[in-house]
Amino acid sequence: MLDKRSTDHRKIYTITEMEQISGLAAHTLRWYEQLGLIHDVSRGPGGHRRYSSDHLSWLELIGVMRAAGLSVDDMIRFAALIRQGDETLPARFGIVQQYRDDFRQEVAQRDEALRRLESLVQILDSPALDEADDELAEDLVVGGAKGARERVRKGVREGVTERRVTYAVGAPVLAEGTTRGGR
Repeated sequence: MLDKRSTDHRKIYTITEMEQISGLAAHTLRWYEQLGLIHDVSRGPGGHRRYSSDHLSWLELIGVMRAAGLSVDDMIRFAALIRQGDETLPARFGIVQQYRDDFRQEVAQRDEALRRLESLVQILDSPALDEADDELAEDLVVGGAKGARERVRKGVREGVTERRVTYAVGAPVLAEGTTRGGR
């Protein structure tokens, strides 16, 4: 997000200052301008870009839209609708409402994945597993290979980073021989 503490709403900002305030690279600011996501960027002596507090507000909105998963095309369409005025409010509402609903669904899926990971960590880290826990662990570890739980537990305790647990089709998968990045 933008660091509004260091901004003066009457000030004109250079591209370097906008980089510092927004955390965005100069090439990203230029790209947003080319796309029409930020507009009316004036030029100073020598053709240098001059940004205003209005541009900071637009960058904050763009940041929210990106975080919500809006596509670049939808961000461009949304920005164009804003510039067209209040008569486009229903269309803007529709775009935002759809992305909000999609985002909520994604958050719910991630919450479920986190819940399953937490369960798996508890099972794999339990000091004393009884037969019921063994069955549950085999159900959670796709493939259910004998000893998979112990290999993962041993790897966790020894700080091994060459194993990871991922989710595929809603269930954890033991992936051996992969790096943290999955490569």
